[in-house]
Amino acid sequence: MSAVIELTREDLERRRTELLGALERPVESFREDASNGVLSDAEWSIKEALDSVEFLLGALGDA
Repeated sequence: MSAVIELTREDLERRRTELLGALERPVESFREDASNGVLSDAEWSIKEALDSVEFLLGALGDA
């Protein structure tokens, strides 16, 4: 049986902060390049992780 990992809103917000801190440039520039599809491999990994965090935060709603 698979293990279940429970994350709190605080865990997810902390992870988002860590991911944004790993960027080596301003967030606005990152977001612009992401929308244009011109990120480095490392930045794509960060974007995918951020997308996952945002999805989970949305799933938590205002709970």
